[in-house]
Amino acid sequence: MPLLTPSKKNLMRPSSAGGKTLLVYKANCKAQIAAVVSILELQWSLSHPVEHPTIIWSLHMADAQDRDGVITTLLDALVKAKVLRDDAVRVNNGPWLVEKARELRQGQTPEHRITLLWPKNRTA
Repeated sequence: MPLLTPSKKNLMRPSSAGGKTLLVYKANCKAQIAAVVSILELQWSLSHPVEHPTIIWSLHMADAQDRDGVITTLLDALVKAKVLRDDAVRVNNGPWLVEKARELRQGQTPEHRITLLWPKNRTA
């Protein structure tokens, strides 16, 4: 996925509305997440979302990026793209392998690779 994936939890800011303080996404975050969802929808066109896949995360990211925040964003995008049924443990409790993150060098395009292996009794 050749795109700089945002870390949702690091792109929220407090905003006051009606006397309450809410957390809202910074302006460009929603567009970045929508682009990630679109790419995932194009890459995986499944008849139904999968449950309990093995997930291999290969992240190529900027030095300052937050790896667990990027994985959280990617999980949410996989659900929104209808690749995963949910990111809750009850339906997404397959093994994960998080490979060592590769640091992005100057001029390189960010790229993440997500490999899903579904259980033998399940087809996509």
